[in-house]
Amino acid sequence: MVHVLGRTPGGDATMYAVAIFVIEPHARSVFADARLPFEPTAWAIDVARDYPTDDREQILAFGGSGEVASVDVGMHEFAWRLPGVLSGAAMAGFLYLLARILFRRRTVALFVAILTFADGMLFVQSRIGMNDAYVGLGIVAAYTLFAALWTGTWKHRGAFWIGMPLIGLFLGLGLASKWVALYAILALGFLVLVRSALGRFLAIVALVVMTAVLGYLAINVPAGTGFGNLPFVAIMVALTVTAVITNVLHPMRWSLDEIRFAMGAPVVVAALIALVAIATQRAATPIAIGGVKVTPLEVTVALAALGAVVYAAFVGAARLGFGPLAPPPAPDDPAALL
Repeated sequence: MVHVLGRTPGGDATMYAVAIFVIEPHARSVFADARLPFEPTAWAIDVARDYPTDDREQILAFGGSGEVASVDVGMHEFAWRLPGVLSGAAMAGFLYLLARILFRRRTVALFVAILTFADGMLFVQSRIGMNDAYVGLGIVAAYTLFAALWTGTWKHRGAFWIGMPLIGLFLGLGLASKWVALYAILALGFLVLVRSALGRFLAIVALVVMTAVLGYLAINVPAGTGFGNLPFVAIMVALTVTAVITNVLHPMRWSLDEIRFAMGAPVVVAALIALVAIATQRAATPIAIGGVKVTPLEVTVALAALGAVVYAAFVGAARLGFGPLAPPPAPDDPAALL
């Protein structure tokens, strides 16, 4: 950008129409102008490109009677609005692709595109330079790629190895823009877990723990301030109950790898913690976790015991005819129809 001192069209000295014009040199067009309240006798630019922390990014104008005016030249609205506009446009495209992947009818995707272009909020948020457009683009783009992998629409041989890093990149950009992207990351992890029997179990356990902990925080409010965030508690309970009912009505068979992982993973983690603690000579050093102090040795024993408990649970359930290790029912058993 080139800054030029001049006058507005039709202006003269009595009208104080002196202005500093910002000219884009490639198109030779006026990009912006800043009018000065007096006739300057001298002007200078106060910039220090090599020292960003001391760079004032201002033009100083001085009048003959001691007047001083400053014009900010280090920030233009176009510069910080353009990325948001591009993000909003890209988000509209990803929304169309997401609808096209999830629905067979092209008209559904076209309807989503029309609603997107007609949405005034998306238009406003994309042009005012706030970070909502960036986090929205990151979430929508990540879910579009995940849907393409999930449904098999992206059938390239290396689709997984290309798509997953891109999903992580988009979610990372969204999280760097705004913390609300963390909810989208957790939801995506939940979708990954429900694709396996062990993952469903872990997802239900996580929902139960989150409902208990977050629900307590939601309703634990000072006396006389109401009942807390009861809708949040109701939503968490409903999600947990829905997950349990869905898993019961549509069970999934455990694979041998999942059984081995469920029993062996705690033991392997315990062994790694023990090796690191012994190597660093901190096996008996207390570690504060919240208000509880534990030693690496105690954590190792607890994880090893957890692996033993999981094995005992599988074996005990199998003897009662339940669980993945239970023998298959006889052909004439009504359970064989399930």
